[in-house]
Amino acid sequence: LAHCLREQDKLEEAKEIVEAGLTLHENHALLLLEQGRLFKAMNRTGDALTAFEKAHFQDPADTEIRDELSAVLLIRGEAIRAFELLSPTGTLDATHVDDLQAAAQSYTEQGRSDWAIPVLQKAIELDPERGDTYIVLAKAYEVAGLKDQAQAARTKAKNLGFKKSDEEDALADSEATDSGQN
Repeated sequence: LAHCLREQDKLEEAKEIVEAGLTLHENHALLLLEQGRLFKAMNRTGDALTAFEKAHFQDPADTEIRDELSAVLLIRGEAIRAFELLSPTGTLDATHVDDLQAAAQSYTEQGRSDWAIPVLQKAIELDPERGDTYIVLAKAYEVAGLKDQAQAARTKAKNLGFKKSDEEDALADSEATDSGQN
């Protein structure tokens, strides 16, 4: 019933039903999942994160819970944690660099270079030979007003054999990935 009400944008009514259910079954994973979805629909991402984390603790194998938790983590700027959660091994490796770059590019475009920079630093840690990551990092540093760090990142990309035309291609690829074109 709460799910149906949420789908009809009757969020307060749905929330009352879920809260009543949680009063009786406070650790019920599916009720916590629905509570998280309600909070997410209400733009209460902090509360949604708490509900999804509780649900995940109760049922770590549930992929719907894991996916919702990961989505909220991404919204809140916690891309590294989100991708670790989605990884079958629970850890990140070089195969995750493209996803980390895309998340960081999105954060940078939102003006959240404070979220983007640690994500890109993690990507570099995973694959330090990818010049395109340094270019995206340079852009994040520029947005943050960190000109010296931006220049250092560009120099590192150049030292890895990255050329100016490669830089333009890398930024265009990142933008296409963000807009779903790639």
